[in-house]
Amino acid sequence: MLVPFEWLGRFIELKRTPAEAAHALTMAGLEVESVEGEGDRCVLNINVTPNRPDCLSIYGIARELSAITGEILKPRAAGHNGVAGRADAAELDDTPAEDFFKVEILDPELCHRYTGRIIRGVKVGESPPWMRRRLEACGIRAINNVVDVTNYVLLETGHPLHAFDLKSLRGNRIRIFPAAGGEVFHSLDGIKRSLPAGTLMIWDGAGPVAVAGVIGGMESGVTDDTVDIFLESAYFDPSSIRRTSRVLNIRTESSYRFERGADVEGARSALDRAASLYMEVCGGVLAGLIDVYPKRYTPVTVSVNPERVRRLLGVNVSTEEIDDILNRLHFVVLEGGLGKAGSGADGALKNRGRTGECPPGWFLVMPPSYRKDIENGADIVEEVARLYGYERIPPAMPSVALTVKRPNVRRRKISLIKESMRMAGFTETINYSFMPEEVFKLLEIGPRDQRRRALKLKNPIQKEHALMRTFFAPSLVSNLLHNINRGMRDVDLYETGKVFIDTGETLPQERFIIGAVSYREERPELWREMSPAFYSMKGILEGALDTLGAVCTFKPSDEPFLNPGQSADVYLAVRPEDQGVRGGSGEIGSLDGLKNEFKIGYVGMLSPSVVERLDVRAGKPAVALLEISLDAILEAGQTEVRYRPAARFPSIERDLALVVDEPATSSEIIRLIRQYPDRLIESVEVFDSYKGKNIPEGKKSLAFHIVYRDPDKTLTDVEIDALHALVVGHVTQKTGAGLRV
Repeated sequence: MLVPFEWLGRFIELKRTPAEAAHALTMAGLEVESVEGEGDRCVLNINVTPNRPDCLSIYGIARELSAITGEILKPRAAGHNGVAGRADAAELDDTPAEDFFKVEILDPELCHRYTGRIIRGVKVGESPPWMRRRLEACGIRAINNVVDVTNYVLLETGHPLHAFDLKSLRGNRIRIFPAAGGEVFHSLDGIKRSLPAGTLMIWDGAGPVAVAGVIGGMESGVTDDTVDIFLESAYFDPSSIRRTSRVLNIRTESSYRFERGADVEGARSALDRAASLYMEVCGGVLAGLIDVYPKRYTPVTVSVNPERVRRLLGVNVSTEEIDDILNRLHFVVLEGGLGKAGSGADGALKNRGRTGECPPGWFLVMPPSYRKDIENGADIVEEVARLYGYERIPPAMPSVALTVKRPNVRRRKISLIKESMRMAGFTETINYSFMPEEVFKLLEIGPRDQRRRALKLKNPIQKEHALMRTFFAPSLVSNLLHNINRGMRDVDLYETGKVFIDTGETLPQERFIIGAVSYREERPELWREMSPAFYSMKGILEGALDTLGAVCTFKPSDEPFLNPGQSADVYLAVRPEDQGVRGGSGEIGSLDGLKNEFKIGYVGMLSPSVVERLDVRAGKPAVALLEISLDAILEAGQTEVRYRPAARFPSIERDLALVVDEPATSSEIIRLIRQYPDRLIESVEVFDSYKGKNIPEGKKSLAFHIVYRDPDKTLTDVEIDALHALVVGHVTQKTGAGLRV
């Protein structure tokens, strides 16, 4: 914004040079980008930030400079030189005009106040030299005295005005309401526009005459033949003006100020200032006043603790100095100050009463109506800092108190699981908590499945985000396809987060889970031997759970989207002391002192039918998925990791091959082996499963590798042969299995 230094001097007793004034403004937050010219012709080019519309005027800059420097601010008067002119604003005729001219605000949310004056007998002509000079110094082209007065007052006060030719206003009335859409409006720039719906307009008795706060109409504008005018000064909602200006692609000095927030309380004073100038430079006579104010300004109060001011600034600013700064800014100090309301309060307390309370010793502050940026105590601290002087605040290194916090066990467990997944080569992904409705059909989720109990969004951004997710498979499969379709042939992703199940209550049930997807394109490999994807994913899961000491078993899964021959449900075995833990449903047995196994998820290969529907752009795709309840794992796992010394004595290994009924699982056999009451059994694992030649129909062969070790001595073959025979007998007796020969 261009500010002539000579014009600035009409409102403040300047004792500084233009360069000194520019430096003071810049150091207080109003950056002066350049100082052009010399003497009376000097112009300051000031960059006003969007949050300070109160400084988009000559008087606003003068008021700010007075607060910064302490130089005396002169009262605004009617004359152009800062002294009383032909008619001072305080002596203006306030006879109401309602008898012959009506104003109706039909949408008070968009137009809070509309004031106007009828001025008769104006003589349109050239503006006086002093007015043309100041306008041109601010980059405004002089047009005629009637139009120039509105531009002059806009620059001086920061409040936009508009002059209508009174005889062009049909029905002697003004109405303010939004356009329905499609109306044609001929604006002052000569362009006919079709009005979008919602555009706030000024209407006379027959049609639109101005785009509110933006631009006037061609038919109602001032011409050389204009004798009587209706002068408008209003307050329009900033967001409405911003939207209208953008949609119509019109930027004016008025819209620039309205969309940042004009001063609703200053609308009348700007109107009166312009009326005084009309009588001075146009020879007009006042013939009626209108002031419609349906949505009145309510002052805000802000409380601030002086101790907080000092703590945040790192400077011992006295209470008296804080009080002085607030008064220089024309803030009304209701409590905590020295009782000197700023000279710019302008009767802010009149008829308003007390609007807030504050603790003893605090300041209760009422900012003026033009300071809409002041909303809380932090804003007051910033104001004190600006006027105290940033350069007076000494630099200091921040002090940080070092404290020892108790570790968050849950967070540590999650970190351990994530680290295990990263070490296995998986990359963490983060998805939105939504899914499309089509996933149920795609993944063959039945109508009675609890994953169907999804919350539907009322206003989804897109159809892919129609539901709150109830499981991770949809988003993980989507991530997989995104990577495959961009040429990736090895994809390993995992995610931790929440799913949401609609239980009919006010809020859904939230479950914290981990999911993972792994993809390998089956192709010849010269240098490595690939293990089946199902067993790789199962091993990765077991490794992750082992970091927390969680004990899990596996059963054949009936998940509809998994391959029946390559999938398993995961069950958590809970210790007796953790009986409250629930990961799923269904008690199915006991395991070596651990009771109440609960289903907590699944691991397996995506079924061929689902893969076919996904239309994966790759040959022979093998996709492994897992999804596990972390809530159950985090509760049931060990709180701390326990270490034991490396074994000092050698182990002895034995293999066991059994022919069992086909429904039997390896986990059941492993459980029976571990249940045998002998401390020498160190580990058990399955290494072979076979059906076919030499195996009876309905049977299968399972082979196990058992490791025996004594921590205190070296075992002998005789000892282990005897123990192994007892273990075999125990298993065959419990299962009815036979030894494979």
